[in-house]
Amino acid sequence: MFSDIIDIVFNRNIEVLVKKDVGILKSVISLLAVFAAFSIGIGLVGGTDLVFYFQTGILFTLGLALAGFVAISILAIAQFGLSLLLGGKGALKDFYSKSIYLSALIFSVFFSVYLALFIAIKMFMQIDIQLNGLLGIAILILGIIQIILSVYLNFILIKKFMNIGGIKAAIALIVPSIILIYLILISTCFGCGGPYPLNMAPNDIASQKVTGQINQLGLPNIASDVVFQNGDALIAKVIAERSRVLSPDQICLLLSPKAPNQFRSSTTQIIQYLGPLSQKVKLLTLCGRQGEMTQALTDYEYDVEMGLNASTCGFTNDTQRGCIVAIIP
Repeated sequence: MFSDIIDIVFNRNIEVLVKKDVGILKSVISLLAVFAAFSIGIGLVGGTDLVFYFQTGILFTLGLALAGFVAISILAIAQFGLSLLLGGKGALKDFYSKSIYLSALIFSVFFSVYLALFIAIKMFMQIDIQLNGLLGIAILILGIIQIILSVYLNFILIKKFMNIGGIKAAIALIVPSIILIYLILISTCFGCGGPYPLNMAPNDIASQKVTGQINQLGLPNIASDVVFQNGDALIAKVIAERSRVLSPDQICLLLSPKAPNQFRSSTTQIIQYLGPLSQKVKLLTLCGRQGEMTQALTDYEYDVEMGLNASTCGFTNDTQRGCIVAIIP
């Protein structure tokens, strides 16, 4: 596989893939393995301890890997079908296996770099070096490069394997891609909790937000469509353990008076949901020192509109960072 990465991805020599006999089983296992490895790697790098992760997080990340595989498989089959309609010739089995294998090669290269950058972000965040923004830009640029390279290599594969002209190959590539993206966006909006597939647990979402905002002092972040089920609870200790950037007493949980009345909270360390049905709310995350958070709540009018007050958190040391995680409607 390594030699194929050099020839096909780096040298962009699609003729190697067109002539290569790639079995469906090999291509499918390759792509699933790449997605699964990346999903598990990101889950672990994200700050979840091993015991918790392999008890509760493994099925979620492997589910995402499977979803990515299914999406690419549907795209490959749709591209083949449209190519046939446009006058192309070829066997579905061969085209599918080559297309899936090409995706596995591309993703294996870029996922490795993504993972290295995520590890770097985690390291810099822990020692408080302000390079997160620069590394974030690097990930964005890398993503653009991946998209361009993927589009180009798939275009050449369709053109050469299906033996059709450039314009027809472009149509066969782009049209199914646009339709698939549209369907994914629709399912994301109406399927299962917005930007958090499969309804990530509220504590997991909160820990991600705390990790992401710890160096964004005084800058609030709102996560939409966070789903609570009966008995779910936000717990400061759990968020601290999974984010690994703060201690429990540096995390303050607030409940907006305007949030649904099925939430119960007697301290700033735990908020529990007791409603009989699932409930969608928003999580507001704000990190900084006591004065910075108080000022931010005032500047963004969350103190008036949402009834949030940083003074209730009891942060006594104004030189120490903390984070507010608030449930708002």
